Formats: sequence, C-alpha cells, structure tokens
Amino acid sequence: MKRIISIFLCVLIAGAFAPTVSAEESIRLTVEKAEAFFSVPAGGEYFSCASLETAEPGKYTAQIKDAYYYDTESGSFIHLKEGDRYEGGVSYRVRIRFYAEPGYALDDSVTEYYLNGERERTLVGTNLIETVTDVEYNSVDGPGMYQTFPERVKSFFMKMYWDIAHFFEQIGVFFSSLFPKV
Repeated sequence: MKRIISIFLCVLIAGAFAPTVSAEESIRLTVEKAEAFFSVPAGGEYFSCASLETAEPGKYTAQIKDAYYYDTESGSFIHLKEGDRYEGGVSYRVRIRFYAEPGYALDDSVTEYYLNGERERTLVGTNLIETVTDVEYNSVDGPGMYQTFPERVKSFFMKMYWDIAHFFEQIGVFFSSLFPKV
C-alpha cells in the first residue's frame, strides 16, 4: 500500500510541473514593428510571389501574395499569376503577408507594418497589408513601343518557365497537404 501511495504522489508531483513547462514553451514575443522591402517593378518585368527582405528575418518573414489591377475595359479585376508581366502605366495593388517565426507573434492590434520605410495602414486580413504601386513604362512596353522578335522569344520562354515552375509548385502543395510535417 505504501508503494502505491508513493507512486501516486510521484505522478501527482510530476503532473503539477508539466503545465508549467508547456506554458514556458508557448510564450511568444509580440513583434511591434514588422518591416519589409519591396522593389517597385517596371513595365515588362515578371510577377513573382517571392519572399521579401525583412528588417528582422529571425523574427518574421514577408511574402507577396497577390498583385492585381482594375481593368476599365472589362470592368473587372485582373490578378497576376506567377510569371505574368507587369504592364507599364498601371496602378497595381500588391498584397503582402507577414509570417511570425517560432517564438514570435504578430498581433494586428499591436504590430505596425512598414513597407520600404513607410507605415502601411491598409490592413486587409490577418498580418496582410495592401499597398498601391504605380508601374512605370520601360523601353519594351512603352506607349507605341513593340517588342522585337528576340524579346518576344525570350518572353515566350520565360512564360513557359513560370508555367512549368507553377505546375511543380502546385504538385508540391498537393503532396505536402497529403503528408503534413510532423
């Protein structure tokens, strides 16, 4: 009987300290200022959902999630896909999402988001900001300018490259959803 009581008390004492250990592991520091750096594209450059540089990469990361514009001719919003080209003379809305690294948290009521040193006040979702970017013309797509044959060939192969890369990315997303990391 003494052994059973002593084992019971040991388990009880060990159980009392278990929540304390897990509570310490779940403590996360809230990031007060999250800043990313985005280079404004020129007309003819390719859209990419690449990760952006951040001021404190150990605390958070940032990624372009969407870029779109309003097409007055069709009366609808046109969303860019990976590998599409930016058109010069168009105002794009670019959405950027911030992700907290382990041990840190982003809280929209506390965290201020900055893009290229300027505070962004347009919060459209959890840790998701939207900014307006005016894309300037370049020599390839300026008004009245046409692509040369080599530029069209390069554009064709770049489009194929991005389509293939997007296809394999989607396959990766499919398989990662089937086999989540443990």
